[in-house]
Amino acid sequence: MKAYPKYKNSGIEWLGEIPVGWEVYKLKHACNHVGSGTTPDSTSNEYYEGDILWVTTGELRESYIVDTTKKVNQKALANFSALRFHPKGSILIAMYGATIGRLGILGKEAVCNQACLALSCNNILFNKYLFYLLLSMRDDLIKLASGGGQPNVNQEKLSSLRLSAPPLPEQKAIATFLDRETGTIDNLIAKQEQMIVLLEEKRQALISHAVNDKSTKLVRLGRVAYQNNRFFTPESEVPYKPLGMYNKARGFFQKEETVGKDLGESDFHWIKNNDFVISGQFAWEGAVGLAGKTENNCIASHRYYSLSGNKQILDNAYLYAFFTSPFGDFLLDQHSIGSAGRNRPLNINTLLKEEISIPSIELQLEVSKLVHYEKIIKEKIKVPIDLLKEKRSSLISAAVTGKIDVRAK
Repeated sequence: MKAYPKYKNSGIEWLGEIPVGWEVYKLKHACNHVGSGTTPDSTSNEYYEGDILWVTTGELRESYIVDTTKKVNQKALANFSALRFHPKGSILIAMYGATIGRLGILGKEAVCNQACLALSCNNILFNKYLFYLLLSMRDDLIKLASGGGQPNVNQEKLSSLRLSAPPLPEQKAIATFLDRETGTIDNLIAKQEQMIVLLEEKRQALISHAVNDKSTKLVRLGRVAYQNNRFFTPESEVPYKPLGMYNKARGFFQKEETVGKDLGESDFHWIKNNDFVISGQFAWEGAVGLAGKTENNCIASHRYYSLSGNKQILDNAYLYAFFTSPFGDFLLDQHSIGSAGRNRPLNINTLLKEEISIPSIELQLEVSKLVHYEKIIKEKIKVPIDLLKEKRSSLISAAVTGKIDVRAK
């Protein structure tokens, strides 16, 4: 653990790496129980027709869990010994892939799948203090992961973590302080994000109006749009900026800059400003985006499709808005084939044969104007939201490591 100096006016005395009076425990020794679960046979509904909460990593959202997407029954518990109840108040932490380190607190008794580790606290650790402590350690937890395509951190590594904690009353004081302070910050973030929600609702209403306008025609997508196949051969020592995409139309993220020789075996193509881009892997989850100046001259693998509309017939921003609407979302889902978990690749060839709603270019440009305004607002709001999130993380880290004294706050 990192050593901190004695902080001026903190009210806390330090002895080496931790404050005086704090103790260091292995996680497995400070909990009543540490364990995961399993996934009952998913090829049949016989185990999923019940009312027992079955938690997956998708339910871990740094909040209380009082319901789950899927539930299991007593037959599942009888046939799968790894399924066991975890009591209300247990902390759940994700161990697999991109979700590593995500947390949840059980608001009700529940079971979980194999990707979640459940921690049942005792009289050494207060559950909400442990929650905040693990939240502050997420970057460290990710570094513990190993594996290829889907890295994971196993139960043994997590249960052997060494954690520092003050006496139980002080843990509760820290948790109460953080509940109050992070709640205030979360409310400020929510107010900022509400503007985005309102703009999204307006976009959906405008799309609905355009789709139902008397000028609108149904036209095969492949006749009014084309693929931007700007494939190239990466140069060995030249650095490139690969793109990834969030689901639910939340846009792009840039991966670490990588030289050509380290890009791997995929084929890559250029992305340009104003391209409409679809993730071939997660289109069914709404992974679509309209490239902007930030994404210009970045690259994407062959698993992403870049489209542009024919000029004077189909505006790219309208095309993006259409595929963020329920109409477009349905088409993306229908043309994403497969049933093995999240492996549902998009069939771009059949999608291009689908008919989509093409209103007049005037209506399209109304939609386009709103889409671009929404992007500007999102970029402006991102700065204060990121600052608030950074303040939240710093506050949590300071409180759970004893940098600040919250006992009288």
